[in-house]
Amino acid sequence: MPLLYLAPMAGITDQVFRRLCFENGCDAATTEMVSAQGYLTAPKDRNAYRFLLARFPQEGELAVQIFGSVPHFMADAAKRLTETGLFSSIDINMGCPA
Repeated sequence: MPLLYLAPMAGITDQVFRRLCFENGCDAATTEMVSAQGYLTAPKDRNAYRFLLARFPQEGELAVQIFGSVPHFMADAAKRLTETGLFSSIDINMGCPA
């Protein structure tokens, strides 16, 4: 049986939508786009980042999608997000028109 992946969709793949997809058979999903520079420099108490990176306990394989144009921000954000242990992989957004 093929695996069902929820592709990243700007403004759509939030925690609530992903939960509905997992409850209906989705095997893996991707978060909303997260700015690498914003993630590294914004105050960590900002609701936007807590919401973008939140996941529910029953969620399956989840990639975090990052975007940016500064290589060292991208590398550092990928490293730090990997270290959280929350995500199975990193999705690098390479120029989504959104």
